[in-house]
Amino acid sequence: MEIFIAEFETANTRSYGYGTTPEDAVEALAERWSNDYSPQTGANRELVANYRDSIYVYEVELGRGYVLGLTDTFARRIVATGDDERFNAIFDNPSPKL
Repeated sequence: MEIFIAEFETANTRSYGYGTTPEDAVEALAERWSNDYSPQTGANRELVANYRDSIYVYEVELGRGYVLGLTDTFARRIVATGDDERFNAIFDNPSPKL
């Protein structure tokens, strides 16, 4: 079974969203940041949307290990970045939750 992981990194945090599609993973990441993390910490609610090109979406297979290092032979595969047009509905027309 394959799942998708959306990753967003700042100087102080590394945030993730998980989903069965790239869109689900990015939406989970954006909602968690906007609705949970930023209200509790005072972080900018729009930071993920403003820097959406810094979101990386990976496809991973359950039960398989991945190694990041000098070579990416065994690394997870990047399938999209947050500025991909398929995510426009998440960031350009956010739901009331975002």
